[in-house]
Amino acid sequence: MESGAKATLDTRRRAAPNSGTGHRRMKNDAARIRADRESAERKTNIPAFIKFVREHQRPSFLEYGEYPYVSSDEIQKALRLKKAFSEMLDQMQ
Repeated sequence: MESGAKATLDTRRRAAPNSGTGHRRMKNDAARIRADRESAERKTNIPAFIKFVREHQRPSFLEYGEYPYVSSDEIQKALRLKKAFSEMLDQMQ
């Protein structure tokens, strides 16, 4: 009786790594490989990435503007002017 129980216990110990975590680990590795492959495809296949983004786009429910009556082009122009004036003043010194 004692040796039979010991044999069953030994069998469980040998079977446990392959039956539980090993299978999960293989599934996780396969998912990781698939995700890496898809990520690489997104980096090289620009039209597929654009299609993916457009298909999964959701409408925004809130928009925030720091300068509500100024366009982004006007902000960029003002930043370019500021940089040019700073460079000009630095040259004058």
